[in-house]
Amino acid sequence: MENIKIEKIEIDKIGETSFLIWNVMNEFNQISPQFRNEKYKKEFTKNIIEKYLDNEIKFYGAFISNKIVGVIGYKDNIIKYLFIDKKFQKKNIGNKLMNYILEKIKRENIKTIYLNSTKEAYEFYKKLNFIDNDDKLRDGYEYPMKMEVKKWK
Repeated sequence: MENIKIEKIEIDKIGETSFLIWNVMNEFNQISPQFRNEKYKKEFTKNIIEKYLDNEIKFYGAFISNKIVGVIGYKDNIIKYLFIDKKFQKKNIGNKLMNYILEKIKRENIKTIYLNSTKEAYEFYKKLNFIDNDDKLRDGYEYPMKMEVKKWK
């Protein structure tokens, strides 16, 4: 595998980032059929761009030869996005993105981090020492999880 570079998403890559998130969500049926259209895709992209411009979510990408192959986004102590291009899944890119962000979060003196997992990603997060979180997060996913930062591998 070529060299993977992790870096902050710059404005010129946010559209590409949004498309990556959309495509992975679509591939794993995380978008309801009635919303799988160009109009909603544009609204979704606009929403991601607004979150980026408002600095509401900090986005970091995994790049191979200047092409984004994975993205992670977080706000405070909540991981909001972790998506890897289907062609690059199971190649340790998700681990690299998560480790990069966990180092940043650790330096911010955050004690516990939260996320909502899909069924498909649940075991991945368990391997990183996330545990089930009985407190439901806003977004309503099936698998709310948390991790004490000190328990991070």
